[in-house]
Amino acid sequence: MKRKVKALAIAPYESMKNTLISIAATHNDIELTVFVGDLDEGVEIVRNHSVIDYDVIISRGGTAELLEKAVNIPIIEITFSIYDILSAIKLTENPTFPYAIVGFPSITKNARLLCDILQYKVEIQTIHSMDEARVQLDSLKQRGYRMILCDMITNTIAKSIGLSAILITSGRESLENTLDQAVKLCNNFGKTKDENRLLASLLKGQENDIVVYNGKKTLCFSTIKFDEHSPIFPILEKEIPLVQKAGERKVIKSSDNRLVSVTGRIERLDQEVLTVFCVSIHKVPVISSKYGIKYLSNVEAADSFFYDFYNMANASGNIQKAIEQFSQTNFPIVVFGEEGAGMEGMARTIYTQSRLNNNPLIIIDCGAITDKGWKFLTNHYNSPLMDTDNTIFFKEMGDLPEEKFKQLYSQIVDINLHKHNRLIFSYTYSPEDAMPDSSKLIMNQFSCLTLKLPPLRNNMEEISDLASLYINSLNLSLGKQIIGFEPEAMDIIRQYHWPYNLSQFKRILNELVTITDSLYISAKDVSELLKKENSNYLNSEKSICNIADLDLNRTLEEINKDIISRVIYEENGNQSAAAKRLGIGRTTLWRMLK
Repeated sequence: MKRKVKALAIAPYESMKNTLISIAATHNDIELTVFVGDLDEGVEIVRNHSVIDYDVIISRGGTAELLEKAVNIPIIEITFSIYDILSAIKLTENPTFPYAIVGFPSITKNARLLCDILQYKVEIQTIHSMDEARVQLDSLKQRGYRMILCDMITNTIAKSIGLSAILITSGRESLENTLDQAVKLCNNFGKTKDENRLLASLLKGQENDIVVYNGKKTLCFSTIKFDEHSPIFPILEKEIPLVQKAGERKVIKSSDNRLVSVTGRIERLDQEVLTVFCVSIHKVPVISSKYGIKYLSNVEAADSFFYDFYNMANASGNIQKAIEQFSQTNFPIVVFGEEGAGMEGMARTIYTQSRLNNNPLIIIDCGAITDKGWKFLTNHYNSPLMDTDNTIFFKEMGDLPEEKFKQLYSQIVDINLHKHNRLIFSYTYSPEDAMPDSSKLIMNQFSCLTLKLPPLRNNMEEISDLASLYINSLNLSLGKQIIGFEPEAMDIIRQYHWPYNLSQFKRILNELVTITDSLYISAKDVSELLKKENSNYLNSEKSICNIADLDLNRTLEEINKDIISRVIYEENGNQSAAAKRLGIGRTTLWRMLK
């Protein structure tokens, strides 16, 4: 039986990983392992992996170039087809602002050919390094560009300087061609790899695991199955120079609820110095987390949807400018908005751009915290309130009962929490409601900056661009290639009132992209889904509408709500029409229903 080619792939995003695995499952001549990583992260994954077990490495763009310098086995680069680039361009049809295409030659060569054929006048910039990419992107931003089409490398840099980006993805056809190339290249190389695999199989099953690094600190052999999230390999990397200096060294580390015993020594093979580790791993008891309190790193806190929305809203509301200004201070911040307006997204965005973004973001959900979590927060020596130099987000402060608010407020004042950490508070309320008393107390006591997030209905001009950016991210996560809406579908999106703002918008787009099998989201699907949304919203009102007479033996607030619910039902869920008929503003209507 013919030997299978063993390939290691480094994909820049999750959906490419899933597609590669799907394609490989249809081939009987390749055995594929895939990890997600980009640039230096991708190189680190390979360095920490036993590359000696593989015949070839598959990657893309700048990551492939870096890998060629880091390892001694063949690298196959994933290419972009003209169709891949066309799909990304279609997402930007009729934009409200200029865009450019920026990338390595593998992108821009085909992009120029495609734009020439279709007579598209698009700015195209070719780069060859990360430093060159940053210079080009800074120049485009100064010239008024707000969005770019790019590869993963350029996408990361664009987001860091405030540009929105649509990622050009490699389609299934391009990935199939790459796997075919890998098989053809490796068919003549196998004997040496088979000998190494035999050696590994003899070592496996021993009491301790063996890990070997070469002189370039690249992982060349391991009996431990590599996991990109494993804490074991970073521990060994840090030990390499210490072992090389001492000749032999033994340490015991506690990591990720495991006890790791490591003995390292130096071995020589011909002229090369190898660092060999003998590793023993034991589990230790797990400490349970406290519900309602969440710790996030910079990477975990980043949410591209909210980042893109605030960037789009920059033209009308100066939201992005406020984020940039607030991120550079240590003043506490109070964020206000309607339900679903994105207060947590705002807190995450401010945190990721602040000077404390290398320390955790701690989210305390005031509406979800349990009694056990509350006790841990206010009375435990290891409470996040006892730590320093973190960003603490008190989500939905208005949900705290009065007694708990007084307790938390007193504790913040007593320990000067706002002087040792960056504090962000959020409140959900309608602009026509009175500002909560607790928010006034916090703002005045701690000299807070304030930020009011606009409802989605105030940003209808940008909703088409925002939808395109979010569809692009859904394409990545779901492995689809949807390129936009039918014109009538976008008209329906713009006309909808979006009572639950960005949260509702994201949920609706998630469902639309999931159920769409064609290139465009249809007007029929949008119409049916929003009708279902109105039906769900009005379920409680329907029973009221069937009552012949109002029950007057209730409070005025309850009677008003019945009247409003009837009118909304009669207007088929159209809140704007209902508000006009009642002679009140739509915000007042929303507040009265709440």
